Amino acid sequence: MTVQSIVENIKTIFPDLEEQRIIKDLSDLQKSFANETRLLTERATLSSPSSNVAWLLPTNFVELYGEDPIRFYNLSNEPVYLSGDGYNYGYEIQFGRLYIYSLDSVITTGLSSGIAAAYIHYHKSTATLTARADKLEIEDQFTKALEHGLLSDYFSKIPTPMLTRSGDVANVRDLQSASWHLTRYTDYKIKAKIHAKKREYDKQTDARIYQDAGKYQLPRRINDLSQGSVTPPSVIPGLSEVYTKYVLYHFTFAGSGVITPHITAFGFTPIATKTTNMVVVTSVGEFGVGINVVSNDGSTSWTFDGASQLTIELPDVYSTIVIEIWER
Repeated sequence: MTVQSIVENIKTIFPDLEEQRIIKDLSDLQKSFANETRLLTERATLSSPSSNVAWLLPTNFVELYGEDPIRFYNLSNEPVYLSGDGYNYGYEIQFGRLYIYSLDSVITTGLSSGIAAAYIHYHKSTATLTARADKLEIEDQFTKALEHGLLSDYFSKIPTPMLTRSGDVANVRDLQSASWHLTRYTDYKIKAKIHAKKREYDKQTDARIYQDAGKYQLPRRINDLSQGSVTPPSVIPGLSEVYTKYVLYHFTFAGSGVITPHITAFGFTPIATKTTNMVVVTSVGEFGVGINVVSNDGSTSWTFDGASQLTIELPDVYSTIVIEIWER
């Protein structure tokens, strides 16, 4: 069923309804139906995984999908796994972004060089409908639900001609028809939820060990790198999407003088000068109240000497210390 056919069916019952209102209501209802049933899925690439740890989520993102939503592949296109294969990573979603972080004490500024490609699998919402020629995104077997949903809403709000007991015709809200269409819409929604769950369950393959009474399941992963010629949408990466100011330093025990940032600063222009175990970082009035300092060594301490100077005291003995200075 297309947008055009639903619009025409609605207008046979409510001929005075504006077409654009029907299309807008249909668009909103399709979004709601897809979001509630988790019927639609999509995948996206995490660009430049070797130099990024945070990515903006796609605009149609609803939630991560399946038991294996974050997918890594090595240079041989073989799957590697979070918290396995030597890649001790975790992930979380905050502020409309996906963050991947190290479960070790090492500060992560990019994923391991052994990870050549990364993807996310997610439930998606639908695009906004604006014209008759637009296509519905939910599966054909559930598009009838949208017509029932609209009719339920319109019958409950818009009076329609009905024959009274006296034989006169009066415009009244047909709540009986509204209730019937709502019941049909709810039935379709329940079936769509079951369909989505069953489709996800069917992706799992059982593996049995005969000496055990029960069974266990192993995920069957389809390689994202071989999914035909369709290019999935790319998720926008970059530290600049996460931080407004950022710089990363590596301080070695033997290093002295002006230290070049390990990752080029953006948002401000700090200069770090190291003498023995003291580091003075100067910048022109750019250290505000939102500035944060993070070290991978707990014995490191620091003080803000003002809006333009930060003094860091390193321990007496160390090999390499990593310092992040940032503001969100």
